[in-house]
Amino acid sequence: MLTSIPELDDVAFGHAMLNGAPDSDGIVRSVPLTVIAGNRAFPGFAAELARLSAGAPAMRWDGVRLKIGPHAIPAEKDGRIRLRFGEIPRQAVYSADRVMAMIPQEEGTQSAVPANAFTGKAVLIGLAAEGSADLVATPLQTEGYGVYVQAQAVDAILTGGWLQRPPWVVAAEWLAGAMLALLVVLAALTRRWWLLGAAVLAAALPIASWTAFDRENLLFDPARPLTIFAGAALALLALLFIRAKAERERLAAALIEQRISSARQEGELQAARSIQLGMVPGPERLSKLDERVEISGQLDPARSVGGDFYDASKFDEDRILLVIGDVTGKGIPAALYMALSKGLARSILSRKQVELGDAVSSLNRELLRDADEAMGVTMLIAILDCATGEVTMVNAGHENPIIRTVNGEIHSVAMTGGPPFCVCDFPYKEEHAQLGPGDSLILITDGVSEAENGNGEFFGVSGAIAAAKDTAGENAENTAKNLAIRVRLFEGETEPSDDLTVLVARLKAAPA
Repeated sequence: MLTSIPELDDVAFGHAMLNGAPDSDGIVRSVPLTVIAGNRAFPGFAAELARLSAGAPAMRWDGVRLKIGPHAIPAEKDGRIRLRFGEIPRQAVYSADRVMAMIPQEEGTQSAVPANAFTGKAVLIGLAAEGSADLVATPLQTEGYGVYVQAQAVDAILTGGWLQRPPWVVAAEWLAGAMLALLVVLAALTRRWWLLGAAVLAAALPIASWTAFDRENLLFDPARPLTIFAGAALALLALLFIRAKAERERLAAALIEQRISSARQEGELQAARSIQLGMVPGPERLSKLDERVEISGQLDPARSVGGDFYDASKFDEDRILLVIGDVTGKGIPAALYMALSKGLARSILSRKQVELGDAVSSLNRELLRDADEAMGVTMLIAILDCATGEVTMVNAGHENPIIRTVNGEIHSVAMTGGPPFCVCDFPYKEEHAQLGPGDSLILITDGVSEAENGNGEFFGVSGAIAAAKDTAGENAENTAKNLAIRVRLFEGETEPSDDLTVLVARLKAAPA
């Protein structure tokens, strides 16, 4: 321990210990108010200077507070006070040679040190130059002069500018951490939006910490509640992972049960497919209807089996009756109702003395009589005159037909139509179109237009038109097959949700 110069020590107004140990990281954040040396207690250097400045005869401890005249300074457990470091104003620092020689200051300042510059103030004289030994690290500087630290300590004692961390601040940190943890628990048990409240509170803690430091000289450490919050959040993530794993196991068990149930129903599905495919005419039958027209159909049932169907039959010497329909529902009920619809359609629509619109209205009334609320039928009925190329059509809630001309022009026929069958009694009206030699009439179900791929995109009528354009000039069979293939390629790995049905009629001979 270094002692004072004897000549100064004999005339000094007070005695104190100059230095105190820095924190464990080597940074000076506080200075001692009292130092124990041997068996004696000595005041800290800053505390003694503050006593002399305040004109107090002595200082004394009152609990954890050191009283110096009118000042009461709360101390840490180790008898130190934490300093709030800042930049010392340049006008408060005087070079010793200027004080002694009274030389002018820098340009723009006073020409000499004012005579009353030190009146009523505590003046510290120390080394503050490059290469001096009195260098310390502070929160603001890696190397600062020790005399500046003592000066700020004296100022803090006299003006109340020290930093505090009272017990209630520590309690507030624990309370904030508990609140954050509670919000995380509420988010786990109820709704996730509690996490938003926790995030807002967590974001506000550093702001509150800075505000308390800046305005009240309080040291509120946000790291403690934020650490608690991070731990609770991690626990929540672990809980969610466990829940998700349990849910996956539950879904796996349900999937196994579903597969067992599906296996039981597979026989029913096969029976429904047999009914459905057995109700549509085959290629050989279609080829014998009329040599002036090519007719080809494609029916690809979905896995769950719907109620799509098509039919073609001789109406009279020159005319062919074409029917394509879609029954709502799945499985055997839909297949059986499809068979009923197809049978009634052939029976009623074959009445030659009745207008097509009236016959379709009569068919709707018959289906209404036998339908339940879960069943419905869309249908497009067309009568093609092989001699003139005229097409008479009625649309009951079905996809509009597509016409492809011999020169490759393709368009969808806009029809007024009416509602699907089994909805209400409705007076359906005939609508007309015209085919020329080599022209094709293409009928589809919504299994084509509403086919969906893995990106949620639909094949659409535009896709059907594009596919038909690619087979311009080809026969009806190639047109129908190519369209069905294009739809399945578009769906990719996506499981088809509906039957895919296409019926193509191509007029070969020139109209008479």
